[in-house]
Amino acid sequence: MLIIPEDTVKRCQDVFKVVPKNLQLKAVEHIGQGQDCIFISDCDRERTLVYVLPLVLWSDCVVVVISPLKTSIQEQQQKLQDFGINSIFLDKEQSIGSNTLDELADGTFAAVFSTPEIIFHASRLRPLWNRTTWRRRLKAVVLDEAHCISTWGSPFREVDDYIGDLRSWIPPSVAFVALSTTLPPRTLEDVKSCARFKPGVTVFGVRSDRANIRLEIPGKLMSICELWPPDVNKRKIAVYHDYMAKSNQKIILDAFERDEILLLLSTEAHETDYDVNDVARVVQFKCPATISCLVQRFGRAARNPKLQGLGILLTGTESTTDPHLTQYITTKECRRKVLNAAFDNEDRSNGNCCDLCHPLSETFHLRPDVTFKEVQAVDQSVDQAVDQAKEVIRTWRSMVCKRDYIPLYSFFTEDCVMTDNMVERLGERVAEVTTPESIQSIITWMPLKKRLLEELASILIRLNEETMQSQHQAEQIPPQHQAEQIIPPQRQAEQIMQPQYQAELINDNQDEADNSHHAQVAQPLRSKPKPTIVFKNSTAIDISKQINKRRRKK
Repeated sequence: MLIIPEDTVKRCQDVFKVVPKNLQLKAVEHIGQGQDCIFISDCDRERTLVYVLPLVLWSDCVVVVISPLKTSIQEQQQKLQDFGINSIFLDKEQSIGSNTLDELADGTFAAVFSTPEIIFHASRLRPLWNRTTWRRRLKAVVLDEAHCISTWGSPFREVDDYIGDLRSWIPPSVAFVALSTTLPPRTLEDVKSCARFKPGVTVFGVRSDRANIRLEIPGKLMSICELWPPDVNKRKIAVYHDYMAKSNQKIILDAFERDEILLLLSTEAHETDYDVNDVARVVQFKCPATISCLVQRFGRAARNPKLQGLGILLTGTESTTDPHLTQYITTKECRRKVLNAAFDNEDRSNGNCCDLCHPLSETFHLRPDVTFKEVQAVDQSVDQAVDQAKEVIRTWRSMVCKRDYIPLYSFFTEDCVMTDNMVERLGERVAEVTTPESIQSIITWMPLKKRLLEELASILIRLNEETMQSQHQAEQIPPQHQAEQIIPPQRQAEQIMQPQYQAELINDNQDEADNSHHAQVAQPLRSKPKPTIVFKNSTAIDISKQINKRRRKK
C-alpha cells in the first residue's frame, strides 16, 4: 500500500504545471491502495493526470494503459516525453522480443501503452505477467476510453473473459482503473460487468453537462452550405485517416493546430485526445451508435470555457437502438434535459440551451430594428447617391450580422447576410426600391427571416426620399459652394452610425453582465476563426478552424 506524499500538490505543479483536483487525488489514492475505481470527466487532461501523477509520486512504479485508439496513445506518449517520463507503445507483437520483456520487467518504462489486441492476444507478451520484478512494479491497469469496452465485443468477443484472464495474471493488489468522457447509467453498468468490477466500485464522476455548447438538430441542411461561397478556402482542406503514413498525419495535425488547414475531413482516427481547445462547432452526420458517443463528440467543442460552442446533429430517417438517443431526436421540449436525464445531471438554466428552448427565429426579436437614422449618409450627386446606397447597405449588413447572426453562430460573416455582389447590384438600382418585394426583383436574395427584407426596404425607401430632398436642396445652393457640402459616403455613415452603435454595444454588454447568472454560457470569441468537427457515424469529419474569415470592405 502506497500513501500519497504531503507534497503531492507541489510535485504535480512542478511537473505538470497544474493543481490537481480533489477527485483526481482521491482516484490516485485508490491506485496507491490497490483499489479499483472509475473516473469520468469530459476533460482529457483531468483523466490523464489520474494515471500519470502516480508515476512522479512513487518511484519504481509502472502503469499499463489499454486504449483502442492508437493516435491517442501516440499523443499521450509525446506528452509524457515532454514531462520526462519514459513510456513505450506495444502496437505490434513482432516488435516484442526478449530484450523488450527485460526492459519492461526492469522498469525501464514507467508507462506501458498498448491496444486490447496486443494485451489479450499477443503470446509473446504472456510471460511478462509471471515475472516477479514486473509484478512488484505494476501498480495499475488503466482501461482508457472505457465507454468503448462494450464495442470490443465485436472484434474482441467475450471481452469480459479476456479481462477476467488479465485479472488472474496480475496480483490482487494492482488497481484496475476505467477512464471515460461519458458513461450514462446503462453503459456504466456494462463497463462494470465487462471489466469485472465489484458492485461497490468507487465512481468518481465529473458533471458532463457542457453549458457553453448549444445543441441543435436543424430541419434541413440549407443555411450554412448555401450561404458559404462555393470556392471558399479550397486549398485549406485536408483529409486525415488511419491508413495514412504517420509522418503525413503529423504534418496535417500540426497544420491544423496552426490554422493552416481550415477544413479537416477525418475518420474516427481523429476521434482521440488530440488537444484542441478552440473548436467552435461539432457536427454529427447521421446517428452515432449511442447517446454517450454523441455527447463525447459534442464535448470536443468549446473546451476553452470562454468560447461558445455548437453541437449539431444532422439526422434523417435512420433508426437507433439507443432509447436516450431516440428521445434526444424526437423531443419537443428541451434536448439538454434529455442528456441530463441520461447522465443523471442536474438541470441548470441556460441562456443558449438548444434549438427548442432558444430557436434561431427568436434571435431576430432579441434586439431592436436597425433604423435609417443609424445607417444614413446623404450626398447630392447621382453617382454619390449610388455609393451612398452601397455604403448604407454594407453598414446595415454589418449591424445585422452582429445583432442576429454572431450571437448564435460565431462563425457567421457579413456575407452570410448578403453577398458583396448583391450589395453592388442593389446599390446601383436603389432608386427602384419602393417595396420589400422590389428588392427581390433586383437581386435573388432569400433572407433567413422576412423581417430583414422589410427592415432593409424601409431603410432604402427612406434613403431615396432623403436623396431626392437633398438633390432638391442642392439645386438651391450656388455651384461654387456645393463642393463644401459633400462628405464621402463612408465617412458620413461612420459619423452617423458610430455613436448609436457604440451605445448599443454598451447596452448589450450590460445586459449580458446582468443576465450572466442565468445564461451560464460563454460568449463567442469573435477575434479569430474557430474550428468545427463533423462526425459521420463511426467516421469523423473534422471541420477545423472556421471556413470563412470575415471580409471587410474598406
